Amino acid sequence: MKKIFLVLLIILYNFVSIAQEQDEKILFKTVSVKDGKLKKFPYLSSDFVSQFSIGDSIYVFDFKNRNYLVSINNDIGYIYQGLYFFENYKIKKYSDSIRRLERDSLSVYRKRSNIYNEKRVKEYKTKCQYRTNKVDEFSGKIRKSTPYYELGKIHNFYISISLGNFNGRKYLYFTTNLDIGCTNPYKSDRSTAKIKLENGDILNFYHSGVLDCGEYYLTGKLSNSEIIKLKKSKISTIRLIGTEGYQDFTEIEYNDVFFDKLKCIE
Repeated sequence: MKKIFLVLLIILYNFVSIAQEQDEKILFKTVSVKDGKLKKFPYLSSDFVSQFSIGDSIYVFDFKNRNYLVSINNDIGYIYQGLYFFENYKIKKYSDSIRRLERDSLSVYRKRSNIYNEKRVKEYKTKCQYRTNKVDEFSGKIRKSTPYYELGKIHNFYISISLGNFNGRKYLYFTTNLDIGCTNPYKSDRSTAKIKLENGDILNFYHSGVLDCGEYYLTGKLSNSEIIKLKKSKISTIRLIGTEGYQDFTEIEYNDVFFDKLKCIE
């Protein structure tokens, strides 16, 4: 009987030790307040790992680029700050977690989980992705356009841009799901996208497409002098102006997008 009791005590001790070791890696535990998707990397344009629902437990390991590294339903990935749980609603604090993270346990954990793959992130940022990349076989005209890169969000409203080159003429395309009216090409009430850079430069892109009163799409011509400026400084703020008003996007997560992607339309 004593042997059985001793074996059970050893098993219980090992179980508690394992649980404590896992807890040390966790900053805090909380719950999701809305449905969402878990991203592979801390970028808005990242692929998704899985979906989760309201009420699912969230275990938070780290914070990077306004994204939390989390575990939800045994899947590990990133979620954007402030969208899926209340910052002040933390079910359990882990006092030793900061010291643990200051050592190398989190980096080992990331490698073991194959989540934080710096090589894949670097490839995504340095390589070019295209919706269109061809030369017309009859006219010889170049047609290049990138996918839309999501730069940031305000609540559930996003801002995305795409870049294009059509026979040497270069363009920036802006879109958002926020309702600020039509994109108007007429000078009396012309829609505009304004980009403010971290060095203080402000660039204006006037809508040169057609009148569009569906989802906001603005086409702006991109000059060589503007390209030079965009390569010198990261984005600080973008203002989109429609016929019904404007919206400033100040939380630009992918603020070095022009450093990475302007070369794709050259």
